[in-house]
Amino acid sequence: MRKQSSRRSKRSFTLVEIMIALFILGLAAAGIGWHITRLTGHHRFQSEAADICLAFQEAQFVSVIHETECELLIYLEKGRLFYQLKTDEPIAVIDQTAKPLKEARFITLNNAKSPHASFKVLSSGRIEPTAILGLHQRDPADAQLQGIWLDLQTPVQIKIMHEKPQKATASLPQKPSVKIESPQIDPNQTR
Repeated sequence: MRKQSSRRSKRSFTLVEIMIALFILGLAAAGIGWHITRLTGHHRFQSEAADICLAFQEAQFVSVIHETECELLIYLEKGRLFYQLKTDEPIAVIDQTAKPLKEARFITLNNAKSPHASFKVLSSGRIEPTAILGLHQRDPADAQLQGIWLDLQTPVQIKIMHEKPQKATASLPQKPSVKIESPQIDPNQTR
């Protein structure tokens, strides 16, 4: 009989052992859930940066085709960032409603924290001001600044970067100023 009771004790689990196993499984599930939440948040953050890039490209396309100016605004309202594409022309192609940025919390312009940004897209497709726009989930004052940057320094190609781009050293050529000098005729000279 003793052998049978010892076999039972080896095969059966006590309530404490079951609780410990459930606790370990719960910790593992919580860790996996937290990791998945972080991954989906980062994916939504990247998607928001791509949406802003597409809004810039849409503004360039509409500006060139319709020979008008567009404006892309990024602003803070009630602690949340929004972006909005605007134009004075009645163009049905453009959705001019404000869209919230759910994951981006801060923006930087040329590495300086800013509560808002305003970009004009000229009829040539050029974006002014030429800048580096940064989107961040954490405060840019953090020592380990992470984010996504949109390089708006080149007029045609907008680049999305995961590392802070360098400031362009060369500026775009401006329209040259031509000074025409007419020859001065001395009135005292005779022919």
